[in-house]
Amino acid sequence: MSYKLLSFNNPKVLKGEKISNYLTAIMHLSPINTKICPYQDVAGCKEACLNTAGRGGIIKKGETTNVIQEARKRKTKLYLEDKPTFMSYLITDIMKFVRYCEKKDKLPCIRLNGTSDIQWETIKIDGQNIFDIFPTVQFYDYTKIPTRKVEQHKNYHLTWSY
Repeated sequence: MSYKLLSFNNPKVLKGEKISNYLTAIMHLSPINTKICPYQDVAGCKEACLNTAGRGGIIKKGETTNVIQEARKRKTKLYLEDKPTFMSYLITDIMKFVRYCEKKDKLPCIRLNGTSDIQWETIKIDGQNIFDIFPTVQFYDYTKIPTRKVEQHKNYHLTWSY
């Protein structure tokens, strides 16, 4: 089984294509606990989470979930239960996205925390984090974790959003 972790057909990121030289990919996980979103209880944002915004919140009458939520749950389960495999899939997805951007003559930009707040700078793959592995990719995220320090990663922009 393989996973497609990144999406680049999100209406929010498609808007930016028209006004910039970047193509943006985003990853949505299910913010089910504080391993995925550490400050969800402190910030009180659990109920207002973007996880159920847009298509992610459209659920047919009589149902309790949709295919988007189920995909997010599967990706999150893989992240929590088998991080090495998850990271391998993520690296593959980023490489594919970079090649796609090259064909379109655009610069790759990736938001890994679309509906999560994972500290990617702390996750190592053979001694490197994802920003070190892809130094020519621009990464960005929003965080509610006030203690995150990422200045050493020139290709990662973090906006504090509480």
